[in-house]
Amino acid sequence: TLPPSPVFSAFDLDAHQSEYLTPMNKPLEASAMATMKMILMESPPQLLAQHIVHLNLRLLKVIGNASPLGLKVTCGLELISLPQGAQLRKDALERFRCLHYFISVLILICPKLPERAQMVALWIRVANELRCTHGDLYGFSAVMTALNSPQIQHLKSTWDVLNTKHSSSLDLFRTKLNSLLTELNGAAGALPLQNISIPHIAPLLTLLENQLDPEASDLSSFDLDTILGHLDCARFITEHCYLYQATSQKILNGFRPQREIMDLFCTECHLKVLWGVRGARVATSERYPKVEQLLQVLAQRAEP
Repeated sequence: TLPPSPVFSAFDLDAHQSEYLTPMNKPLEASAMATMKMILMESPPQLLAQHIVHLNLRLLKVIGNASPLGLKVTCGLELISLPQGAQLRKDALERFRCLHYFISVLILICPKLPERAQMVALWIRVANELRCTHGDLYGFSAVMTALNSPQIQHLKSTWDVLNTKHSSSLDLFRTKLNSLLTELNGAAGALPLQNISIPHIAPLLTLLENQLDPEASDLSSFDLDTILGHLDCARFITEHCYLYQATSQKILNGFRPQREIMDLFCTECHLKVLWGVRGARVATSERYPKVEQLLQVLAQRAEP
């Protein structure tokens, strides 16, 4: 039998309830953002990374998948390369973008320069934990995309404070993390395999969704060799799903999620935080440009 084609998204906005948000919340509710920011700043980077990778693994059906995916399909990392994986690809791209935007907002709403620099340093350490400790290159890429976004890079004074007060984090970001991201995005070499729970799938998701739906994404940043490299990665990932699953089980062995942090990183919460209860249901073609404009306004307000 072929894998079934899910019709509905894994994200259930109706069923989701958050202790941070009011029932009919509007975008970026001040009280909710303040509470979320406080919990983040008081939590160690490794704990935050654990919750992110746990949710990523469940969404991508690497662990905790009770229902069969079809003949010889063992996990979602294989399903995303098949036509039947269209909904999973859309969900994975949605989570990637929401996490990227959520992190950007958390940085930009910090009113004081030292706090903003501290928040950037925190996310650099979370990115490093995702990469080194948990082998989640999908989550790593989402965090790094936020840190490298035009709105965050605009914060010149923040990066100056980072250089003064958090120099080790800045050095890690510039010399190791950015170099790895460039290498992964370029698809020039073989995908890393040892101690990897989720490979670098964001470019592959974008390419496959664009191939099936020209309105879904933009391929202008990919040259032909890069496109071919990422498409070849799909075969490599399919062949090594069993290793990703084994690594995931090992990494999360004994992990006990904390409800308040799980809620902080679930995509339903991000959707409601960023666009409000009503806006969260609007098509991505409308939602994403609006939040990009909002981020630009917040960046200019933070550092004119």
